[in-house]
Amino acid sequence: MVNTNSGRRSTAGVSLVELLALIFIIALLLAMMLPALNQTCSPARQTQCTNNLRQLGIAIINYAACRPSNSLPSCTRGDTDRRSGLVAILPNLDESALHEQIALPLKTPQASFPAMGPTPWVKDYPPWSQRIDVLVCSSDRNIVDGAATSYVFCVGDVTRIYDKQQRPAGEFVPVQWRFGANHKPRKPRGAFSPGQSLSLDSFTDGTSNTILMGETNYGKLAINQPVIYLDRPFHCLKDSPRQVPSDHPRTRGYRWADGGAGPAMFSTILPPNSISCAVGGSDGVNGVYSVGSYHPGGAQVLMADGSVQFISEDIDTGDLSQPPIAPGASGESPYGVWGALGTTNAGDQSEPY
Repeated sequence: MVNTNSGRRSTAGVSLVELLALIFIIALLLAMMLPALNQTCSPARQTQCTNNLRQLGIAIINYAACRPSNSLPSCTRGDTDRRSGLVAILPNLDESALHEQIALPLKTPQASFPAMGPTPWVKDYPPWSQRIDVLVCSSDRNIVDGAATSYVFCVGDVTRIYDKQQRPAGEFVPVQWRFGANHKPRKPRGAFSPGQSLSLDSFTDGTSNTILMGETNYGKLAINQPVIYLDRPFHCLKDSPRQVPSDHPRTRGYRWADGGAGPAMFSTILPPNSISCAVGGSDGVNGVYSVGSYHPGGAQVLMADGSVQFISEDIDTGDLSQPPIAPGASGESPYGVWGALGTTNAGDQSEPY
C-alpha cells in the first residue's frame, strides 16, 4: 500500500501573533524587574562612594601628618592657575606617577607646558584629562567627562569665600584670578579656604564634628546670581531652580584639577541636594554652594577624623533668612546643626545629625 502522506511537510510553528505576545510578556517581566535591580544596585553604589570618601580621608590625614603643625592642603593654591588641593594629595592616593608628571615641564606635539601645569581648564594638557577612579562616585550618572570629580571641599558656613569680590554696597568687582589680600578670608570658618592651609590641631570643635569634604552633583549650578544671595541664602533655594544652565563648561565637579569655588567647594548652609548659586560670575566667585548626590534622601560627607556620615536632606539648617557670620568674626552658626558641622572652632552644637 502506498503512503499518501510521505510527500507532505509539517506546517506546525509559531505564528506572528504568538511571537509578538511572547515578546510583550518578556518586556513586561523585564520592566517589573528593573526597579528591583536598581534598588539592589543603589546600596552598592553608595558603598563604593563611601569607600572613595574614606580613601580621601586617609590621604588628607596622611598628608597633614607629614607637614608642620599637622596642616591640611589648601583647597586651591590661590594663584593664577587655580589648582585644586586634590593635586597636592595625589601621592597619598597612589597617584605618585601622575603627580610627578604634573610637577615637571611637559612638551606635547600641540604645546609646551610649565611645571605644575597650565590652568585646569586647558584640555590639551594630558594630566588634567586623566580619570582618577577614587574621585568618581558611580551613582552620579551625569558624569560624562573622565576628568570630573564627585567630591568637593568644605569652606564652612560662609558665602563670601573670596573676601572682597563684592563691595559692601553690592557693587560687583571683576574677579582677578590671583589671590592676594583681597581674595583670601581673614579668618576661615571651615576646614578649607582659598590660599590657606589650616591645622587639624586647631579644630577645637573636634575632628568628629567637623566636615572636610562632601559629595556634589555634576552640574546643578545657577550662575551670575545677584549679590543679595550672599546675605540671604534662602533666595538661592527659593528663586534659582529654573536658572540652571545645561551647557556651562565649568560646572560643579567638571574637572578634579580645578580649585575654583563653583567646581570644587561647598558651604554648610542649604541642605543637601539643594541648588548651588554662583554670585556675579560663573565659577571662581562667591556664592552659596551645596553638597549633593544621587543617593536617596541626602548626601555623604567626610569628617576630619576620617569617618563618613550620611547627611539627610531634612537636617536642621537654622534660619536661612539670616546673613552668614561676617568674614573674620567668630560665633555660632545661624544655620543650625548643618552650619555647625561646617565650622572648625565656633563652639556650636553639631549633634545629633
